[in-house]
Amino acid sequence: MKFFVIIFIALIITGCFGPSDSEQLYDKAVKMELEQGIESALPVYKEVVEKYKKSDEAKISLKKIEVYIREKLERDGNLRRAKEMRKKADAILHNSSANAAEALPLLHKSHEIFISLTNSSPKNTLYQTELARSYLWLGNLQLKLGITDQALVSFQAYVAANKKLTGLAPQNPKYQDALSYSYYNLSKVQLHLGEIEQGLASYQAGLAVSKNLVKLDPKNPESLRGLLTSHEKLGNLQLRMGEIEQALTSYQASVALGESLIELEPEDILNKMSLLAIQSSIIKVYAKKGDYISASNEMIRYIEFDGVGIIDNKIPRDVGLLEGKWVSYLKWSWYRLYTDKVNEIPAVLTKVISYLPSKDESAVILHTNLAHAYLLSGDYKAAKAVYEKHKGFEFKDGNTWNKAILDDFKALAKEGITHPDFTRIAKEVFGLGFPAVSNK
Repeated sequence: MKFFVIIFIALIITGCFGPSDSEQLYDKAVKMELEQGIESALPVYKEVVEKYKKSDEAKISLKKIEVYIREKLERDGNLRRAKEMRKKADAILHNSSANAAEALPLLHKSHEIFISLTNSSPKNTLYQTELARSYLWLGNLQLKLGITDQALVSFQAYVAANKKLTGLAPQNPKYQDALSYSYYNLSKVQLHLGEIEQGLASYQAGLAVSKNLVKLDPKNPESLRGLLTSHEKLGNLQLRMGEIEQALTSYQASVALGESLIELEPEDILNKMSLLAIQSSIIKVYAKKGDYISASNEMIRYIEFDGVGIIDNKIPRDVGLLEGKWVSYLKWSWYRLYTDKVNEIPAVLTKVISYLPSKDESAVILHTNLAHAYLLSGDYKAAKAVYEKHKGFEFKDGNTWNKAILDDFKALAKEGITHPDFTRIAKEVFGLGFPAVSNK
């Protein structure tokens, strides 16, 4: 009896009564299917079939594979049909003579298919991506049709779908970028509905995602570009809400990112254009604040970014550019007129004008601020010579030199920039009256 007990224990130890190799491999496949989905488990099921062809586990595995293939073919067909419906809806939306509302039923039908597909395979990123896009399509059309309450629901679901995608693949920058974009679309509707605080919160959530993207890959141009746009959009919203200082901080963060992008991609003209647009926003904010020193200083940075800097003896890389970029110097000199650095204007404008055709309208327009600078600097003789030189000049827009000068005097005086010689010039050069003013 003792002999049989010893034999039995030995059989247990050696695994003779334990699970077979085919059972162990099959159990591994089942566990993987439960945890990661059937797609992940398929290779293991196939291994069971190939290694243990006559086992029960192989037969079950084969059936699972056959069912998967059959269902996948059906899902693929449904996916194609849903995309075709969306394509038809897109054709309607791009047809100027069609009624946009006709596209809505098509988008709803395709949307139902995308929901069904994601329910059948919750961890399939392709289906989840298409569902997210479907919410975006629906939201945009609902917003266009004025169905804002439904659009809000669609954009909230768009965020949720992209959150799920980032959960399925946390390190995938494409999904992070889509999540950031979805927050901005949600904020757009919230702001449209007057939900300012919620809209700001959505902007900030999108910004946080963009920051995380840059953290994952600090040298990735697309990630940097996304974060730049996030800061810029937040700045726009803060400005709209009257939060001027916060807007400036956001814009300045965008400029820093823009400079980094130019270092990474110096030949990409879009990076330069983006940087110039943000710098322009900063200038406008300072001007709105009445901080004309900062506005004019930021205008110098704008000019340098634009490659036409001649201030501080920096010769432009392409003098010909000045013919198209002279307006930058017009704005810079106008802001400088409001400061105690007005005496810096004549040397710069004289040099800029020297690069332009003498009879070109642009040169004449720049002479307006040149004359004002002379006058405010105390050089009445030089100012009067410029005012008289272009007296009677008619601009292409129908305005005249005489009217432009007097309008400028009024604009400057309104902001507290006054000088007794405004009245003197109006009378001696243009033969017109101008309210007597005192020094600034």
